[in-house]
Amino acid sequence: DQVFTAAEQAQADDRRKFAEAYAGKFAVKEAVMKALGAGVRQGVWFTAVEVLNDEFGAPVVTLHREAGTAQRLC
Repeated sequence: DQVFTAAEQAQADDRRKFAEAYAGKFAVKEAVMKALGAGVRQGVWFTAVEVLNDEFGAPVVTLHREAGTAQRLC
């Protein structure tokens, strides 16, 4: 619950290879946070970056709360 939103959990749990689904979502979250130059120190939590898959399986990233207003620090 501290890393994945309820929607992400529901989507990943529906997959046969749910561990791989979670790992992929985490990798995308981490890459987005690095690209933003933001993280826990800047008050951006993993749940503020939501990664859901569209009807074709492609990841779609939505920034919530503090992630949507994060600015690159470097």
